[in-house]
This record gives sequence, structure tokens and C-alpha cells, in this order.
Amino acid sequence: MRGAGKKGYRSGSNEPRFLFGELRAHIVNGNPDNMDFATMEASYKTVSEQFLEAKKALEERDRELEAISLEMALGLSEVFEALKKISSGDPMVRIPENSSLELISKLKELVNRTAENLGEIVDLSHEFAMGLAEHFDVMHRLTRGDLTARVRGESTVELLESLKHVTNQMIKSVHEEIKERAKAQEAIKRSEEKYRTLIENIQDGVFIIQDNKFLFASVLIVDDSKEQRMIATAILSNLGYQVAAVSCGEEAVEYIKKNPVDLLVLDMIMGPGMDGLETFREIVKWKSAQKAVIASGFAETSRVKEAQRLGAGEYVKKPYAIEKIGFAVRKELDKPIS
Repeated sequence: MRGAGKKGYRSGSNEPRFLFGELRAHIVNGNPDNMDFATMEASYKTVSEQFLEAKKALEERDRELEAISLEMALGLSEVFEALKKISSGDPMVRIPENSSLELISKLKELVNRTAENLGEIVDLSHEFAMGLAEHFDVMHRLTRGDLTARVRGESTVELLESLKHVTNQMIKSVHEEIKERAKAQEAIKRSEEKYRTLIENIQDGVFIIQDNKFLFASVLIVDDSKEQRMIATAILSNLGYQVAAVSCGEEAVEYIKKNPVDLLVLDMIMGPGMDGLETFREIVKWKSAQKAVIASGFAETSRVKEAQRLGAGEYVKKPYAIEKIGFAVRKELDKPIS
């Protein structure tokens, strides 16, 4: 069984699209199920749109942070300029207290209140100078990307202590926001790469084009756990396979006699009744070249190896994960029939 898959990007757009070129695939005993190309492409487009929405959300957050940073810078500039005038002995200095940032409004309010008590400010001008110098130094380091910068000095002046607390909290919040954004971007990148890799590998033996229709390979899930059957069925169906499921080895043998399939996903430990090895032994009596992937929630055992000796392929440890079972099925289907 053979096939091919291609991906690409639409010209003039950042939106990723998975474009299909020449597709070749395995036909299941001349009786495959069909799916329109548009349906397949729409599924992949949905995933791309989700990535794009996440990216837009991050970009919107970036713009918000830039706007906050700009208003913060302008507000602090007014605050520091006012404090400079106050420290020079100007009791008439006032600055507008309106700001969309509560932090800036609070600082401006404190500055205006401070101006009303110029006598105390003059007495404490030296301490202000030292404290503000440290704040300027910290802000300068921050503008150069040093997010570890913090105001450390102690002061008896409430304004400086409040400013120190607010400044340090602001730096900490920005630092945490940047780290979280980086994590989110990395997670999106890994997720996009994972799905892109899966799509790129959904090629040989999955489908072909015949009379403008897609013909899909078939998989039978054999697992005594209803939950695991549902998970495996959902994963492989979304990857483009025609999937059926049974709950025990006896059902699997009867199913194969009437409905040959390209691949088995076979739970090794089932009970009561036939386990995975016994099931596979019976099936290969009817179809000696039957392909299979072995699954188990436990470590690989001698019975797994015996099944592989009889012709079974990859071993997948449960619970099922899309990348693991997807690659295992793809790899086994790619093997030539001996």
C-alpha cells in the first residue's frame, strides 16, 4: 500500500493550510468507505483556525501590554517630573490625576498630596533623592531587559515605600506575563508541529483518489475497555481511517471472518476469555498476513513478543495518545505485505 501527503501555505496569508497533492493509498478488499475532499480539508482548516485564533489572542495581549507600558511610561514621567519640581521647593506643582491605570492615578494622587506638604518634603528631600535615584536606576535596568531588577532600599517615607512596592510588583507582573506568554507560544508551536507531523505522515496506505472520492483504510479496535475503545476510535477516525470496534477476542475473530480489515489495534490483556495473543493466533489462521498493533496498559511482556513473532507489529502503551497510536498505525500500514 502506498500514498503521499503534502502541506503548504496559501499565498499572501499567514493562515496555514494543509494542501493535498497526489494521494495514493490502500483499498480495503475493494470495499472502502468514502469521504469528500472538502470535508477532509475543512477538518484541517479548523485546526489551523484554532492556532490562528490563539496567535491573534497573544497578539492582542501584546498590544494591550504595549499600550499599558506606554501609559505607564508617560505617567511615571509626569510623576517624576512633578517630584523633581517638588524637591526643588515648588509647592504649586500639580499634575492631573486622571489615568486608565489605577497605579498611575494613585501615584499622581500621592504626588499632589505630597506637594501640599512641601515643608515635610523639603526636610526629607535628601531621602527622596536617594530613593528616586534607585528607582531611576531600576527603571533604566528594566528598559534594557533586566527583569530581575528590584528596588531594595528601605525608607521612612510612605510615598517611596509605596512606590517601591508598586514598582517591584509591576516588574514581577510583567516578568510573569512574559514567561506565561512564552510558555503559551511554545505550547502552540509544539502542538502545531505535532499535528503538522501527523498530517505529513498520514500518507501511505490511508486513501487514494478514485472517481473523485477518497477510499480509506480500515482498522478494527479490539479492547475490553469501553472508554479505551471510544478513545482509540475517535483518534483514528479523526486521522482518516475507517474504524470499527469490538469488546473481546471472540468477537474480533468472528468480525474478521466476515469483514476483513487492514489493521488490528489489539489489547493484549482482556478477560475473561481470549487475550490478545490467543485472539491474534486465531485470526492469522484465517488471514496469515493480518497486520496488527499491540496495545497494553502494562509493560511489554513475553506474550507481546510472541504476538510480534506471529506477525504483529508495533507495541503501544496505553492510555492511547494521538501521536503514539497515529504513528504506530501509520508505520504498520506502511509495511509491505509479506
